[in-house]
Amino acid sequence: MHYATTENIHTTYAEKPRQKVSFFRKVRHAVHSLETRWDHVRLSFKHRFNLMDPVIIFPYRGLGNNREVYIKGRIQENEGLAVEKREDMTVWENIRLMYRRYESDEIPYLPIKGTFYGETIETRADDEGYFEMHFKPGKDLVDPNTEWHHVDLHCPAHKYTLDKDLHARAHVLIPNEKAAFGVISDVDDTILKSNITNFFGKIKTLLMNDAKSRVAFPGIAAFYRELRKGTSNEEVNPIYYVSGSSYNIYDLLDRFCEVKEIPKGPFMLRELGYTRDQVFMQDTLGYKVSMIQRVLSYYPDLSFVMVGDSGQKDPEIYRKIVKQYPGKIKAIYIRNIDQSEQRQSEITAIARELHGWGVPMLLIDSTKEAARHAAELGLITEEGKQNVIDDADKDLREEAQANAN
Repeated sequence: MHYATTENIHTTYAEKPRQKVSFFRKVRHAVHSLETRWDHVRLSFKHRFNLMDPVIIFPYRGLGNNREVYIKGRIQENEGLAVEKREDMTVWENIRLMYRRYESDEIPYLPIKGTFYGETIETRADDEGYFEMHFKPGKDLVDPNTEWHHVDLHCPAHKYTLDKDLHARAHVLIPNEKAAFGVISDVDDTILKSNITNFFGKIKTLLMNDAKSRVAFPGIAAFYRELRKGTSNEEVNPIYYVSGSSYNIYDLLDRFCEVKEIPKGPFMLRELGYTRDQVFMQDTLGYKVSMIQRVLSYYPDLSFVMVGDSGQKDPEIYRKIVKQYPGKIKAIYIRNIDQSEQRQSEITAIARELHGWGVPMLLIDSTKEAARHAAELGLITEEGKQNVIDDADKDLREEAQANAN
C-alpha cells in the first residue's frame, strides 16, 4: 500500500501550478504564432496591392550617462499623426487619430543601424516593430556640459519601405555634471488629468481630447520647471517620465508636454501586443519598477525626487524603490486621486513606514503643497515656490473660466 508522505503531498500540489503555467504559456505561444502569421499575410497583401503607407522610424527619447546609452524606437507605417498640431481639432478627428494610434501597423524584423559618437550598432526590430540599442561611448567622447545628444538611425531599403532608405534621429538625455538631483514622474493623474480610476471617464478623456484640450494639474508645469532648476538658475536637473500608458500614445504625451510647457524628458511607456511572454500588455507594477530601476542604475551618484498619484500603485512602487536604494530618494509626492477611506489608510501607513527610512512622502491635494514642502527641503528656492503658487492660481482661474464657458 502506498502512503502519502510530506514529500509526496508537496510534489502533488507543486505540480498543479506548473501545469497551469505550462497551459497558459502554450496559449500565449499559440496566440503569438497566429498574430505573427496574420502580420505576414497583412503586409504581403498591402505590399502586393500598393496599399502600404510610407514607413518611418519612430524613435523615443533615450537616456544614459557618459559610459552607457540606451534608446528604443519602433518601425511602423506613418499614420499621419502630425495633423494634431492643428489648433482646430474636432472631437471626431480626435477619435480618428486615437484609432490610428492603436491600429498602427508595425513593420517587424527589419534591420536597423544606430550611430552614436562614432559607435555603430546593428540590430533588428522585433515582431512588433520595436528595437532597442545600447551604446558604450566612453567618458571622453561625451561633452559633460551638453544635456541632449543624438543617435543617427538608418534602416536600409526594403520592399516594405517601398525600396527607400529610412533615416531618423533619436535624442538622448545625459545629465549635466551640474545636476543636483533627478525627478522620476508618473504621467496619468500626476501631471495630466486622466480619470485613471474611472474606466468610462478614462476612455472619454483618451478618445475625445487632443494634446491641447487635455488638462494639466494646476501649477504642475511651473513645479517641474522649478525642480529642473533646483536652487540654481539653470535648468540642469533631469526629469524622467515612467508611465503605465502605452507607446501608442507617445506622440500625444510628448505634444501635451510641449503645449503645456512641461519640461521634456524620456518617456518610458509600455508595449502593447502579443508576444511569446506577454498577453496584450506588460504588467504595470512590474514594468514601472523595472524602468525606475533602469533610471537609477544609470545614475549611481544622483539622488531623486519621485512624483505619482494614489489612483494606482505608485506609493507601493516607490516604497519598494526606497527599500532597494536606501539613501537614494529625497522626497515623494503623491497626488490625492483615490480619496476612499481604505486607500487613505493604506497610504498613511506607507508614509509612516517610509518616514522610518528617512524619506518624506506627502499625500497632496494641490501642487502648491508640494512646492512649499520642496522649498522647505531646499529642493527649490523660495522664489521658485512662489512662482509655482502664482502659476497654480493662474491655472485654476483659467480652468474655472473654461468650465464656465
